Amino acid sequence: MRITIKRWGNSAGMVIPNIVMKELNLQPGQSVEAQVSNNQLILTPISRRYSLDELLAQCDMNAAELSEQDVWDIVLVGFDPASGHEQQGAGRPALVLSVQAFNQLGMTLVAPITQGGNFARYAGFSVPLHCEEGDVHGVVLVNQVRMMDLRARLAKRIGLAADEVVEEALLRLQAVVE
Repeated sequence: MRITIKRWGNSAGMVIPNIVMKELNLQPGQSVEAQVSNNQLILTPISRRYSLDELLAQCDMNAAELSEQDVWDIVLVGFDPASGHEQQGAGRPALVLSVQAFNQLGMTLVAPITQGGNFARYAGFSVPLHCEEGDVHGVVLVNQVRMMDLRARLAKRIGLAADEVVEEALLRLQAVVE
């Protein structure tokens, strides 16, 4: 199949036939990664990613609640009711993983913090935490994240996690969802 390169302002472009678009599962306007290898042009589709601003722009922020919690906050919150292997407890520490702009919508993504020894079987999904403020020590269980209404659950801020703890927790969570 031949594709002609055409002048497009100060750049050049090519028209990709529909058969190639279908084969690569591409949509008009979608981005691709372009690489040159052994004198060949290799196009790899890039998965669509949304920005938080894009998603928040679609929400009714007039109905948003003022949230005090932000990423890095450690809160004391009730995890009951729980079922099966879910973490439980009437008042246990949790690390806030979602940013305040999202939390304004009334729900917050949190990961429970445990001091129990049962976390070892999920070691790849746990991040050690030592927070002097509030005397919170243990591991953040990234495999047990939950969306919670912290206001309705009467959560209380008890500390602030170090940047590297939050970064490590988010990296491990990203591995779960990608």
